[in-house]
Amino acid sequence: MDLCSVPKLHKVLFGLDLPLIEVKKKLFDDDSVVSLVISAPPGCGKTTLVTQLCHDDEIIAALLKH
Repeated sequence: MDLCSVPKLHKVLFGLDLPLIEVKKKLFDDDSVVSLVISAPPGCGKTTLVTQLCHDDEIIAALLKH
């Protein structure tokens, strides 16, 4: 892994389906969103959620369009 790469997903994820859908909806449905802050208490899965988002095919396709 180089310095700026996204970590690989090494585990089965539970409980992040709904938050992932909500983040994607916010990013795709609101044209005014240019950045998004993910915040929660420690251990809630913020890093795992964002890692999953970075590996999402729809997100990758949208980023490659720009």
